[in-house]
Amino acid sequence: MFQAALLSSDGAAAWFGRSFSSVCRALLGVRMLVDWPALLRNPPRELRVSHDIGSADAEEASLGRRLLTLGPEGDVRLEQWHRFGPHRVWTTRIDLETARRFLRLLADSGFPGTTLAAADAKAAVRVLSVRHKDASAQASFVVADVAPKSALAELSQLADRLCEQVQGKKRS
Repeated sequence: MFQAALLSSDGAAAWFGRSFSSVCRALLGVRMLVDWPALLRNPPRELRVSHDIGSADAEEASLGRRLLTLGPEGDVRLEQWHRFGPHRVWTTRIDLETARRFLRLLADSGFPGTTLAAADAKAAVRVLSVRHKDASAQASFVVADVAPKSALAELSQLADRLCEQVQGKKRS
């Protein structure tokens, strides 16, 4: 009853300091209808993609949680957490073609419809998130469940290479 009364008044939007439609979306949990593949193929500057893998509670120091955030112009931020060390952050720029390839692979994978079945506790679950203005979408998957030559598999390999590149490690 409260939601219906609140949604019927533009005064509610003024009270929240947002547009009426964004208040409705927030209250009802409804996301904007976004053509994510089209947005990823022609990305605006404000678009941000995050690739999250691992757990900060991993028992091995070489593992842990890595969060790679990428912008369409090649700006990259990598954060790493693990049980045996401090939270570390790297920022850099990568070449524009690699950034756009990452976004194209995400679009080709059918994002956000890439969510796969739940995994066991030891599986490496990857979470992909995309944000643009008031809209966001998220999908999770397990690399072992992905077809070997799919866009999602190639995206995972590219994300791993980018993490290593940003950290200054050489890949053999």
